[in-house]
Amino acid sequence: MLVDPPEQTTITLVMQANFPIQAPGFNLPAVNYSTTGKYVLVWSSTLKSSNYRLEESTDSTFTQTSAVYTGADTSVSLNKNTDAVYFYRVRGENEIGFSPWSQWIKFIVSIKPELLILTDSLPGGTVNQPYSQTLEAEGGHEPYTWTLIEGALPAGLTLEASTGQISGTPSVAGDYAFILQIADNSDLQQTDTLSLSITISPATLQILTGSLQTGTLNASFSQILTASGGTEPYTWSVTAGSLPDGLILDAASGKISGASVESGLFQFTIQVTDNSEPQQSASVSLSIAIQLPALQILTSALANGNLNSDYSQVLSATGGTEPYTWSVTAGGLPDGLILDAASGEISGASVESGLFQFTIQVTDNSETQQSDTRTLSIQINPTQLEILTQSLADGQVGTAYSGSLIAGGGIEPYTWSLNAGILPDGLTLDASSGQISGTPASAGTFNFTVQVNDNSDPQQSDSKTFLSPFQHPNCSSARTNCRMVKQTNHTVKSWQPPAEQAPIPGRLYQAHCRKA
Repeated sequence: MLVDPPEQTTITLVMQANFPIQAPGFNLPAVNYSTTGKYVLVWSSTLKSSNYRLEESTDSTFTQTSAVYTGADTSVSLNKNTDAVYFYRVRGENEIGFSPWSQWIKFIVSIKPELLILTDSLPGGTVNQPYSQTLEAEGGHEPYTWTLIEGALPAGLTLEASTGQISGTPSVAGDYAFILQIADNSDLQQTDTLSLSITISPATLQILTGSLQTGTLNASFSQILTASGGTEPYTWSVTAGSLPDGLILDAASGKISGASVESGLFQFTIQVTDNSEPQQSASVSLSIAIQLPALQILTSALANGNLNSDYSQVLSATGGTEPYTWSVTAGGLPDGLILDAASGEISGASVESGLFQFTIQVTDNSETQQSDTRTLSIQINPTQLEILTQSLADGQVGTAYSGSLIAGGGIEPYTWSLNAGILPDGLTLDASSGQISGTPASAGTFNFTVQVNDNSDPQQSDSKTFLSPFQHPNCSSARTNCRMVKQTNHTVKSWQPPAEQAPIPGRLYQAHCRKA
């Protein structure tokens, strides 16, 4: 039976959203790395999504894509075996549609082997010997960075962070354990650690002193023996031969000191032992030459001497081996003086004056003969210059007069001069001969002083005052009692000075005679 529909039917459609409005989101940073090719992508779930579609592209425009996953899970594990850059996006889907695409993410695959330290042990070192060893590793991304994360390297060694080289000069023996770490340069940084150790052995003990300085008899000696290696403190000893008498070896410091009381060459063996376990020792043969003191002339100057006078001075020296032998090797002593070869005495009486320079040499009696020289001089002074003339003869007015001044000592030629008073008129003094001559023209007693100079260096001089009366012609031998009278204004007045009073210098006198 047919039933007619109602004339009007009202249908109400209710539109209800069946798909989530938001797209899924990746739970990863925008850029990720993998060095193994294995990684997991994770995204957020959306309501009413029964499936998710994950697409992969080699560029961010997704012009060429491939679906790498379709399913209900919100994560997927991927495994790549080649290095590449990948872009991913994801959306939700159900039976009636799909959501918008998520924001894309970039993933870099750079496959590298696992970072591993290859060095499994380090060689030992020796104190004070250079050490160098480079750590080795593989995998990861170079450059590597090396660090010491636990323990300590031997004192004196350092680790180079960029090269992994352990180098330096160890200074302390012992066993040193430590832990090293290496880190690579990848964004997903890899690290590896390794426990290692280095054994530093004491250096081989050896004596460094190869020779000893020369010593001098009875003189202070000091030298310290040196060694290296082993473990201090050291102990020193003489194991063969002996040191010179007067010298000792300090066992703790290795110092040889003292003053040798015997000369010669002394040979001996020195041994040093250390404090290591097991103990080390070293030996060396050494010698000390103890020589005599250097021969040296001590006399630096000689006393002056006088002409024709006794002279004596003994030269002195030190060092070497006595007896000494003395000689003149250059120049000469003054005539009259001699040098005694055995005693070193210069003696005699010089017959010439002046400055005499010469070279003296002394030689000793040692096996290896020593000698020393010195230039010396002797000043021989002339004898004291002296005027020998005691008085001058009387003269007579109008009668030729000649009197000689005589000197001794000094060095001729002499030079004479009048340096005070006056000679009688008509008389002169010859400067070279000392002769007073001429014919006196006036009577009186003339008081004057003469001086003589010699030719020595330095020059000597002497002077003497003379009082010479000159008689008037009227005073004859028959008139024995003559006296001087004072002359004043040409008037002669009788004047007789007392016997003890000498005539006054500069006063003019006339002879006045009377009969006896």
